[in-house]
Amino acid sequence: MRDERKKERLSSVKQDLRRYYTSSEKYVEWSHIGGSTESEDRMHLAEFIPESAAVIDLACGPADMGRRISGKAFYVGTDLSLPGLRKAQESGLPNTAFVRADVERLPYGTNSADVVMSTYAIEHFIHVESALRDMVRVVAPDGYVIILAPSWDMPHQLPPSVVLNSGPARLLFIARRLLRQLYYEVRRRKYYFEVLDKVARFEGGKRRVDDDATYLVCSYQLARFLRLNGMEIVYQKRSSKLDTPGRLKRFISRILMFLPCYRAGYPNTYIIARKPNSSRGDNR
Repeated sequence: MRDERKKERLSSVKQDLRRYYTSSEKYVEWSHIGGSTESEDRMHLAEFIPESAAVIDLACGPADMGRRISGKAFYVGTDLSLPGLRKAQESGLPNTAFVRADVERLPYGTNSADVVMSTYAIEHFIHVESALRDMVRVVAPDGYVIILAPSWDMPHQLPPSVVLNSGPARLLFIARRLLRQLYYEVRRRKYYFEVLDKVARFEGGKRRVDDDATYLVCSYQLARFLRLNGMEIVYQKRSSKLDTPGRLKRFISRILMFLPCYRAGYPNTYIIARKPNSSRGDNR
């Protein structure tokens, strides 16, 4: 019964997101806010893309990555947002195509792309596992799945989309999140994706960056999923930088960083995974 109610709430959130992304010009404006457009990680990613590659960008918005790579690769931007796709098409970029589609049901053939990527978008997915499985399906052998996103690995790192109306409610949420993370860390061949069924963007109040985030991105869970589904992690950003505000939170973060699962993802999730070529017995 509880699972059914959660499914209904998730379905409602997805419909709210769909309406927001497909009808609001504000979505396009806010997609540029927060420093993600010109991040060093985006620049590194653009340099990594092979020459003449076929690249599919999920939830591309106004095609920020297309502006970086369309000169050397064929770029296909995929998004549900009509305002975002219109903005992308107005850019007049060469070697590009734009497709309106749901990232959880990609209209592309198996093994059809050299690179399938999501940059600052996966945090807005509802059915994260379905989207990831489709990314792995679509990418060709020797191709790459690339994920660039915020990182909320630590239990107390929460996006502004989390709706908690009191201090005790926040502490309880963090405690439950910590216990769940530790449980799945012990069971290393298990993974989970923590998705919110209530999002601040649709609860009113002042607009903030990532107040429409649904998935609490954990870089180590994403990497584990990709490994368990046959992908080889060739790059995962790791850093000892702690940008957590407050002495107590920084102290807790330093303690948690002794555990392997909390050592990646600062300040962003950035993972590049290669699909091995099984036809030649590739075990690199």
